[in-house]
Amino acid sequence: MKRKLHLHIGSPKTGTTYLQMAFFNSREVLAEKGYVYPGTEFSHQKLFFVTNCERKDWARQFRGQKTTVVKKIVETYINSLERDFFQSDSMDCIMSTEDLFISNESYIQNLLSYLDNFFSDIKVYLFLRDPVEYYRSYQQELIKARSYIDSPFIFRYPFKEVIKAWEKYFDIEVIKYSLKKDSLKVLSQSIGFSYENLSKEHSTNNSSTSIEQIALLEKIQKNLYQNSDDILKVHLKIIPQINAPFTNKSQLQEWVKTIVYQNHLKDLQWLMEQYGIDFTQSYPVVDEYSCPSFENKRACVRDVFELKHEQSVEKYEALVIDLLLKKIMQN
Repeated sequence: MKRKLHLHIGSPKTGTTYLQMAFFNSREVLAEKGYVYPGTEFSHQKLFFVTNCERKDWARQFRGQKTTVVKKIVETYINSLERDFFQSDSMDCIMSTEDLFISNESYIQNLLSYLDNFFSDIKVYLFLRDPVEYYRSYQQELIKARSYIDSPFIFRYPFKEVIKAWEKYFDIEVIKYSLKKDSLKVLSQSIGFSYENLSKEHSTNNSSTSIEQIALLEKIQKNLYQNSDDILKVHLKIIPQINAPFTNKSQLQEWVKTIVYQNHLKDLQWLMEQYGIDFTQSYPVVDEYSCPSFENKRACVRDVFELKHEQSVEKYEALVIDLLLKKIMQN
């Protein structure tokens, strides 16, 4: 018996972890509503492998592992998915992974061929964020994994390419993401059920990072791990969780907002015309020749983000060092 699949593909930085944790922790409630959230993990990240993707397109955490090891991990997970597909009495299925925010049509076709074995009806849901806010949030996340951020001149949020690729093969709903709206409620309503009684605990790991935290992360990456990506990230969960009343929200410099916005203006106009989603704003005109230039298309935190008080960065560093030393002494 084939069922309907509701497939949420992101994009990144639109509350995907919150959605996934909510669905995963509410599986019993969803089952009562007639929905299964399959598998043994909170997200369906490994579903990406059914696209028959090339190794270069694997998620970073898999690239350094042996192919045989990754294959075994993926097979085990896919088996758990298919077990839930067949054993569940629910007529509808919900899956979520931002790793499928892609525009490679051969990958999408391979995914469709796989899903057609289990589902007679598939609908895809895609949240989009204002490109300027996306850039800010994405860069503060990247600095946890490497020693630099992307220059605003070369940054691309490829939502148009992704939408156009997916809409060739699937029924797709594009949704405007807003921090003022509960994305869990929005997606639940789009799927067709009330989100009451679902788990609504937000992930603390994906909370906004202050400018002081970003500056410290960059300093550590540049001095210790400049030539290695992702080495430090798994050990840095503690720093974004150390909050202080004197820290400030990370904000882009005004010229950066203008550059990112102008680079996406044509795509934003297309989005408005095709889907009625309006991210148009008024930014001051900027002379690109008066803006900083970046070597190797890489930028530093202080090049892009506003940092009004260097003293607050030093104060935050001292706070973190003090807390870490106390932790060491306790152990």
